[in-house]
Amino acid sequence: MKRILSVLSFALLLASCEGDDGLDFEVVPPLLLADVIIEDEAEIVEYLQTHFYNYEEFANPPANFDFRIVLDTIAGDNADRTPLINQVESRTVTISSSDFLLDDEEEDIPHTYYILSAREGLGANPTFADSTFVRFQGQLLDGQIFDEVTTIAAFDLATFQQPGFGGTRAFRGVGEGIQQIRAGNEIIDNPDGTFEIPGSGIGMVIFPSGLGTFNGIRSPIPQYAPLIFTFEVLATTNADHDGDGIPSFMEDVDGDGLVFNDNTDSGTETFGIFPNYLDPDDDNDGISTSEEIIINADGTITFPDSDGDGTPDYLDNDTN
Repeated sequence: MKRILSVLSFALLLASCEGDDGLDFEVVPPLLLADVIIEDEAEIVEYLQTHFYNYEEFANPPANFDFRIVLDTIAGDNADRTPLINQVESRTVTISSSDFLLDDEEEDIPHTYYILSAREGLGANPTFADSTFVRFQGQLLDGQIFDEVTTIAAFDLATFQQPGFGGTRAFRGVGEGIQQIRAGNEIIDNPDGTFEIPGSGIGMVIFPSGLGTFNGIRSPIPQYAPLIFTFEVLATTNADHDGDGIPSFMEDVDGDGLVFNDNTDSGTETFGIFPNYLDPDDDNDGISTSEEIIINADGTITFPDSDGDGTPDYLDNDTN
């Protein structure tokens, strides 16, 4: 079945590209995650070894400095600059080949991404399911900018996790990166109606294509392209997507840092098609989740277990 879906998806991709006269890069047939990650990692490491960011300006901000990360090559007058490879931290997540409908014997392939913190934020780190407000810029390793928001953009980090084929796939690497940078801790309203968040965190993430669109095309991003995102994390708030009283990050039942794959009442009727973080009745027992939990005065949540079977009522459809 996966082979049929993969071939069909690739055929549709080719058909759509044939009608696009502006396509200026080659369409490559589906490759294996394990093969692509080797090439991506080599490209990323080479980039980190040969590029630097304007760390001196962040250390001693000049007048009117806009606190934006600027990347450049270590060469010529910049030959003595400290390379990014000495300033980043790495994180690793596993990606399944089935997420991309690949027909092979792979299972889970580790993918490493790299984080740079240029300015530490004064607030909290976003969770993997938070609502965040950011400024950002996305670019290819060759420096071509493909997306940018200099005002403010609202990111629902839960949506950055969800699998999707080709150009519809979210940039999971962006969500992973933003989680590593602390947000600001206060909003200052100016008399002219504008606002500022001086305590915001500023960082960069560089990640392999398996954390991006992989074999999909989202012009001008070609297939199998590692990506760089620089961003300023202005603010973050715990989202409650289904309004059931439980913050979405707490609806990660299996603790894998993903919310789209937790669905207690999967296969049942009514809301059974929705993962818990989008389901107001997680166990489909006819009693809403909000009625089966207790929100305490200090904001903490108690999860009653009426029948003492070890499963809290809101996840237990046979509670007596």
